[in-house]
Amino acid sequence: SICSIDAFSEGSTMIPVL
Repeated sequence: SICSIDAFSEGSTMIPVL
C-alpha cells in the first residue's frame, strides 16, 4: 500500500499516509 511501513509490502515508496 502507500505507507512507510507497508512500503516494502507492495513495492510502494516511503510515503507515510494516515
